[in-house]
Amino acid sequence: MILRLQHIGIVVKDCEEACRRVEELLGLECEEIRTTESGGKMLDARVMLGNDMWLHFMENWNPESRYYEMLDDGETAILEHLTFETDDMEGAVEHLREHGIEPYKNKTFDARDGYETFYLKGENPISDVLGVTIELIEPHPTSRGYGYAEGEEKAKSDLREGHGEHS
Repeated sequence: MILRLQHIGIVVKDCEEACRRVEELLGLECEEIRTTESGGKMLDARVMLGNDMWLHFMENWNPESRYYEMLDDGETAILEHLTFETDDMEGAVEHLREHGIEPYKNKTFDARDGYETFYLKGENPISDVLGVTIELIEPHPTSRGYGYAEGEEKAKSDLREGHGEHS
């Protein structure tokens, strides 16, 4: 089941400049600027919006990344993805498969921010309807800003064992 829109992903030319401008113009502060994503080839930051939702800025300099060439036309930022939180990743992925929609690389990634499944723009009807890549995420015990009730951590971990790694 989809619970909510969790965050909006924006590829930026300069993560620190994007953070500076959002704070200057909108009074919103970036937090958790990370330098360890994508093997150290990406900066990313969260801008909390006050309603348990955030903007996710991503600056990437890895030529093998799908983000790398998005800003070639002199743009400084582009809306890249919408992330919907689910409490049942397997059920959500299966539901889309029943409609002939397969996820990116046909897998769910076990990433630091949660269990993630991507549907790339231009590769399936759901992304084409919304005009951007769609990410489904199911938070887990090591996700940023998430915690589980006692005993739930083990259950979630057992449920997702063997789902692969984020690339």
